[in-house]
Amino acid sequence: MGWIIPVVFLAALIAFYRLAYPLLNDNDVPWHLAIGQLLMTTHHLPATDVWAYGNHDHPWYILSWVWDLLLGMVQQLSGEFGTFIFTLAIGAGLTAGITYRLLKLDITLPAVLMTSILAGLCLLDYITARPQLIGYVLAFMFHAILHASRKDAGYKHLRWLPLLMLLWANAHGSFMVGFIILGTYGVEAWFTQKREWLKRIIIIGAACAICGLINPYGPKVVLGALLSFTSPATRYTAEWLPFSFGTSTGLSIWLVMVILSSNLRGAHVSIADKILAMGWFIATMFSIRNGAFFILLSAPYFATCIDEQTRDLRKPQPVSPVVTFMNRQPLGRVWLGCIAVFALFYAIAYAAPHADKIESEDFSVKDAIDFALAHYPDHHFYSDYNFGGQIIYRTQGTLPFFMDSRASTAYDYHAVNEFMEFLKLSDGWEKNLRKRDLNGIITEKSTNFANAYEKGLYHDRWKLVFTGKRANVYITR
Repeated sequence: MGWIIPVVFLAALIAFYRLAYPLLNDNDVPWHLAIGQLLMTTHHLPATDVWAYGNHDHPWYILSWVWDLLLGMVQQLSGEFGTFIFTLAIGAGLTAGITYRLLKLDITLPAVLMTSILAGLCLLDYITARPQLIGYVLAFMFHAILHASRKDAGYKHLRWLPLLMLLWANAHGSFMVGFIILGTYGVEAWFTQKREWLKRIIIIGAACAICGLINPYGPKVVLGALLSFTSPATRYTAEWLPFSFGTSTGLSIWLVMVILSSNLRGAHVSIADKILAMGWFIATMFSIRNGAFFILLSAPYFATCIDEQTRDLRKPQPVSPVVTFMNRQPLGRVWLGCIAVFALFYAIAYAAPHADKIESEDFSVKDAIDFALAHYPDHHFYSDYNFGGQIIYRTQGTLPFFMDSRASTAYDYHAVNEFMEFLKLSDGWEKNLRKRDLNGIITEKSTNFANAYEKGLYHDRWKLVFTGKRANVYITR
């Protein structure tokens, strides 16, 4: 059945191409691309921000520098479209990886395919060019390696974890998830009284902790990761909010399916898999951002429950001629065929109009940025939290602006809090702008300020100079 893996990868890639968000539609992706370009140009990590106006005295934690550099290299070699396909390929690889792992667990093919296809579709909201993506891959690998280590008398599998942690700690702040997975398997080893296995996990965990400190920030990498959790902006950012049905269609479907199929007491699943499934279920209730980890780490538990509950319902079926034919093919020939189909797909997709895969017109604020840069290059703009990434990517610092979604990893607490006061139009928000010598605003057309201005407020102090598809530009009178 080895031929299923490349076929699932190819099918997932094509499905993602049709359904995934355009590359730049994620607010964070533009500044990650810009960091990649910056690192390739300067060959060093800046200690403080190099883009936002008046923000050069606060430490800048670029926790995802390895991912950003990789993204910059991919973009340089293949352009924005190639970067988009590269992102989808990682997502498709995760889907194929789930299939491979479930087959290794001796779960029947119908349950495997149902789980992997459903997981792939439910991951759609998380398949973007953000560094979280490599975090998902590494979490999946940690889980698979620790699962296999049960039958490992030595360190054959576990020895890879410190190296993966070294990569993870330099690629994304979610590296702490690796220690959660390690701890979960340590709990299973303790409960099952497998002392030798527990000893190996503790030693490897210590090695991972040491490797996690090998990064440009040393122990402060933990502080940098925590800054994202404690930023005032998290209370107003959709991905950090508690889960509610309908916010993410894919995640909502996965949650319902896991709840309906769950069989904690009866399922023949390891203790660690049960803890991870339920633990990340709870974590997702507190923050949608945890949804991808929940999907990936609960897939073995879900597939096992589905397999056990449907086993008696399935009737023996004759083997399909297609399956028979594919089983007869050498695995190398199948992979070569899939690679050829991938190359053909890429060539056709690249030749066809694909601007909508890079950025949808309704989402872009290019018109507002271009207007501000052309007519008010000397103004200092207070940018919408979600627009800063596009300003960075499109102007590389030539348009003076303040605030973007890097939040507390680049700005101090007071700066982020001041922006929240602007969003709420709290007393003193204009005083904050004057204090920072900001005399322009680029903001969403639906913000409180834009709505208040439309109702006649602030006309004596602010002037609307541009109305775009998504954003307005205001300057002080």
